[in-house]
Amino acid sequence: MKKTILDVLDPDLVKYLEKVRPSTGELEIASGYRPTTYNKKSGGKKLSRHQSGDAVDLIYVLNKPKIRKRFERVFANGGIGRGSTITHVDCRDRRARWYY
Repeated sequence: MKKTILDVLDPDLVKYLEKVRPSTGELEIASGYRPTTYNKKSGGKKLSRHQSGDAVDLIYVLNKPKIRKRFERVFANGGIGRGSTITHVDCRDRRARWYY
C-alpha cells in the first residue's frame, strides 16, 4: 500500500492542524516530511524538524489577528515561522517564533 503524508507525519502535528482548521478552512501543505537526503538537496537545515515528520510548511499567511491567535494557542509550545507566503509550524517541545 502506498503511504500518504498522514503516514509519516507526527500524530500530534495532525491533531494540531485539525484544531486550527475551523478558523482557516482547508490547509495546503507545501512541504511536510523530508527524508534526510531530500532535505539536504532541497537546502533544508541540518536539524530540520521536517526530517522528524513533526513540521509542515503551509501555503497560508497568518495575516488576520483572529487566526494568528488560534495558531498561537494551538502551537503554544511549538514552532511558528512566518513568511510572506508560507507559514511553518512544528511540534518541538519548546516555544519558538521567527520570520522569514
